[in-house]
Amino acid sequence: MNEEQLLQYFYDIDFEKKLKKTASKFKNKKIIIYGCGLMFDLIHKYFDLSELDIIGVYDGKFKDLEQKEYKSFSIIKPENFNKADIILISTWNTIDIAESLKPHKVKTYPLVQKKFKDIMKEIWG
Repeated sequence: MNEEQLLQYFYDIDFEKKLKKTASKFKNKKIIIYGCGLMFDLIHKYFDLSELDIIGVYDGKFKDLEQKEYKSFSIIKPENFNKADIILISTWNTIDIAESLKPHKVKTYPLVQKKFKDIMKEIWG
């Protein structure tokens, strides 16, 4: 999915409304956003994240970098994931990432969920 298609997808699923529900669900919870690719970049650019108590972000691309911030958020290394109450996953690959985060004993939740019909299209072509 390119930038234009992804942004259209966000509008099609009324992502703004879903984001408000997510913010309400995790009110007063410390949050880490996992995944700093195109999805997060578009969300950061076009939607208001201020209602989420985001203590930092992480992406595998930061693993060997000394970078301290991304898009004005602190980069939180995996050894500090336990400082969060919840990790919001901002990639399509939520299941694999959630599995890989289990050893950190922090709850995970997808920031964006695909529509069931879209998942079925991917599986069955």
